[in-house]
Amino acid sequence: MSKKKDIATALLGILMALILWLTVLSREKLIGTSIVYTPFHEILSMWKSIQRGGITGNFLGNIALFVPVGVLFPLVSGKQKLLWTVGVGFGFSLFIEIIQLITARGCFDPDDIILNTLGAAIGYGLYRAIVYKKTIDAENS
Repeated sequence: MSKKKDIATALLGILMALILWLTVLSREKLIGTSIVYTPFHEILSMWKSIQRGGITGNFLGNIALFVPVGVLFPLVSGKQKLLWTVGVGFGFSLFIEIIQLITARGCFDPDDIILNTLGAAIGYGLYRAIVYKKTIDAENS
């Protein structure tokens, strides 16, 4: 493995552990189970809040948490396709939601999965933009 890939692998591992800690391990156990059954319910209410000039940390936080996953996964895996990165973002997010449901440390919310997956896709877009810029810079030098 190259030094860059080693660093990216370490960063991705640390990031995934941090996400797990923030979303499950650092939380108190809830009384009963908490499940949101309606996809897009929170997203639509957050969208209305944005239209009124506000924004919630939950909305941005769910996206922002997974942007680095979208940047780092292609570096670590060598998989250069959007579908792979989105699939990993979706799978890891689903894993977290299931763990929250089983342990009662958080609320199973399909909107979290949607926003986390969007964050991974945005991260992949940033990764591709960086690769494209490096390619253009190399061609121009």
